Amino acid sequence: MSAILPGSKAEAVYMAIARRSPQTAERFRTQFSATVFDRCGMGELELLNAFWRDQLASLSVATFTERECLCASNDFAAWLANFENYVLPTIVCNW
Repeated sequence: MSAILPGSKAEAVYMAIARRSPQTAERFRTQFSATVFDRCGMGELELLNAFWRDQLASLSVATFTERECLCASNDFAAWLANFENYVLPTIVCNW
């Protein structure tokens, strides 16, 4: 069962990744769907932040700035813009 539902924030993230790297987008779909159910009680943005912080922390490059961009926000469009500008390039190149 996929955690990436039509119209969800996760779908918006998936689509942003797919525009840069379809392979990375599919990896996100698989791994996010497999881990999201282990974190019941979290909101969707909290789940995305936790997922990406874990992924970034596992990379062999410094990702402090990228992880700082993954913050709680009431403005998902601003969060997604930060993700696309600061987190996504690191993910595509190093994940």
